[in-house]
Amino acid sequence: SAVAAVARHVSAPRVLWRRAANRVWCPGRVTSTTRSTSSHAFKNKQPSSTEPSSDTDPLPSPSISERPGGQMGTVISETVAYDRYLTVFDRTVSFKGGTHGVPVSDTALTVKYDVVGHPRANFRFAVIFPFHPADEKTNKQAQVTVIREYCQASNEMGYSLPTGGFNPKKHKSLADSAIAELAEEAMLEGNVIDMLDAIDENHPGFVEGKWCSNRFRPYLATGLRSIKNPPARDAEEFSIEISRVTIPEFKKIMYSGQMMVPSMVTANMALERLRRDGYVLD
Repeated sequence: SAVAAVARHVSAPRVLWRRAANRVWCPGRVTSTTRSTSSHAFKNKQPSSTEPSSDTDPLPSPSISERPGGQMGTVISETVAYDRYLTVFDRTVSFKGGTHGVPVSDTALTVKYDVVGHPRANFRFAVIFPFHPADEKTNKQAQVTVIREYCQASNEMGYSLPTGGFNPKKHKSLADSAIAELAEEAMLEGNVIDMLDAIDENHPGFVEGKWCSNRFRPYLATGLRSIKNPPARDAEEFSIEISRVTIPEFKKIMYSGQMMVPSMVTANMALERLRRDGYVLD
């Protein structure tokens, strides 16, 4: 059964890193080109996976916090060092002496950083927790739909919730991308709820990593129905396996070292919300 198969896969945990936030473009290498750090608008067109890159295609810069007290240093320059699925930005930041632990000096501290992100997804992606409530009539426990697929960094199979990036050519909003990814990866449709709206409707989303400009929003999907003719998947999603597992089984997977970090954050938020709303989970 699918549950037994999942149990076998998690019996010998293997450490994996988080999955890429989006997989929408695969051009060739881009020659280093200076980008304005003040331009966050998404301007470039969305090419096909076989379209070559162009040095004239504008890329939005990784977002800089505009919240009070959010910025520490001054971004002096930023160039694109490499661009394919991910874009690597070469960022130089200046820190004034006497602030944030920088020694008092007339000369500012200048540091170069590598910053990674998905500019064609506007540095945004969605993670969806597909929840199937318990059914007392059939004595069926609450379940979660999980995805298992190839993880390129570890060269192994790993687990995640349905996850995908914002595509400005296909999606009007990040919520639209969440609905589309739920259909594409999990072959499901239903009610998709943005869990950050309950905290702060202006919440910027969770940062994927200190070196990464991508931010993700966690969604809860309920009232789920199977789709007979789901959207086509991208070529690199050839390995996707779909399983439904109980909450205890899901927690085993989540803490096995085989689940992607954004999925773990989303799952914890969803389980807390469902428990608060009175759902039977265990």
